[in-house]
Amino acid sequence: FREALMPFEQALRLAEANDGDGRIGWSHAFLCFALRPLGRFDEARAHGLRALELAKTTRDHRLVAMGEQALGRLAHAEGDLDAATAAQRRAQTAAALAKAPRLAGIASCNLGETLEHRGDVEGAREALARGRAVFASIHDDFHLARLAVHEARLSMQAPALLEALEAVVDLDDLEGELEARDGLVRAAM
Repeated sequence: FREALMPFEQALRLAEANDGDGRIGWSHAFLCFALRPLGRFDEARAHGLRALELAKTTRDHRLVAMGEQALGRLAHAEGDLDAATAAQRRAQTAAALAKAPRLAGIASCNLGETLEHRGDVEGAREALARGRAVFASIHDDFHLARLAVHEARLSMQAPALLEALEAVVDLDDLEGELEARDGLVRAAM
């Protein structure tokens, strides 16, 4: 994420220089995503809110979905699970309006993770199942592998977690690998 900052900041500067509202909005959304894992929450929030503002003025439902997801992940990281849940639900709605199944599937999985942390295991399972259906329908193997990590974490079954770990490692998905390893630690505990 640290390495992604410079290219995203450069993309934002170039978009602003060319008055490209859509590109400016997307650059803000990606900066929100990149700053969150670095603990730079205030900066991330400012970028996410700017992305949403531009998305609404340009009526770009895909960008609304992306901005809401970014802000939802940020709220989750900050421990505000109510705000995270609401943002992921808004992301799902915007993705549906944009006819963007991958974004809808990602929002479903993010919602599932948030519901799991809220203690709503059944709600989490339903959200993950919706995500699985979407990713299977578009043959998205990367997100299916990441989803398997979430499903295995929810089940707390070590063999399923090990299998999911192997799949994300094969895809060079470092974040998915960390989530799988975290799940294995939780299952062991």
